[in-house]
Amino acid sequence: MIDFVMRPPMNASGNVVEAKGTIGFCSWASTAAGLASRLATSGEQLTLDDLNQYADKHQLNILSWTTSKAWRGEMNDWDMQSTDFENYTKTFDLYANAWSKGFADFKQKHRLPDEKMLGYGVSTGGQCLHRLVMRYPELFSAVHIDLSGSFCEPTTAAKDVHYLVTISSAEHSSENALRFFHRCKEAGYSKILSYPSKLPDHESSFSESQLREAFFDMYLNRENFDANAPVFIYDYASFILVNSEQRAIFGKKYQLPVPNQKFKEILEYE
Repeated sequence: MIDFVMRPPMNASGNVVEAKGTIGFCSWASTAAGLASRLATSGEQLTLDDLNQYADKHQLNILSWTTSKAWRGEMNDWDMQSTDFENYTKTFDLYANAWSKGFADFKQKHRLPDEKMLGYGVSTGGQCLHRLVMRYPELFSAVHIDLSGSFCEPTTAAKDVHYLVTISSAEHSSENALRFFHRCKEAGYSKILSYPSKLPDHESSFSESQLREAFFDMYLNRENFDANAPVFIYDYASFILVNSEQRAIFGKKYQLPVPNQKFKEILEYE
C-alpha cells in the first residue's frame, strides 16, 4: 500500500489558502509518519522549509508518498544484466501502477488542481521520481532530481517534461547523472539541465535549493529554454563557467548548458 500525505499552501498568518497547483515530493520515507515529519513547517530535523516557503509563495500543495526501492541503487538500468533488468522492472511496474491508482484516487478525493505537477525527488526519492515520470509524463511538468544514484533509460514519451538533475561531484555515482544527461540529449530531450556540486558525498546545499527555485520559476513563468542553445556553458570537470561562444575550450562530454543569468549567478556563487 502506498500512503499519500499533503501539505496545503498557507498565508503569512498560517491559514490554509486555495491551491493553484501541486509539487510532488518524493523522499526516502517508507511510512506516512515519516512523510509527515519531512513536510513539517518547523521543529523537525528533516524539515523542508525552503520547499514549504516556495509552495506557500506560489500557492502550491506539496504532495508526498511512500517510496519503495525497486532498482539497483548505484547501477543504471542500461548497465544491468537482462534478467536483473527484467526483474527490477517488473517489481517497479507493480509499485508504479499502485502509485498511479493511488494518486488518481487522492486527487479526486481532495480535488487537487488539474495542472501537471512540479516534482522534487531527493536520494532514493530521486531514483523513484524520475522512473515515475518516465512512465507517467502526462502528470508532470518540471522535475528536480537530486542525489539520485542510478537512472533508467529515457523514454520518448517523457521528452517534453523539463528536468533539472543535481548531484555531488564527490559521489562515485555522479558519472551516472552525466550519462543520463547525455542519453536524454540523444533521445531528443531539449529541456534538461544537469549540474554537479562541490559538496561532500551525498549532500545537498543551499545552491541546489536556489537552482530548484530558479528552475521552477522558469517553468511557471513560461520562460523558454533550449539545452541545445544555451547562453552559458558550465564545465562538469572544472566547475568553470563561460559564455557559450567559448565552449570549445571544454571537452564536449563535459559541457553542461546554463539557460540564463540567474542560473549563472547561482553556479558561480557555489
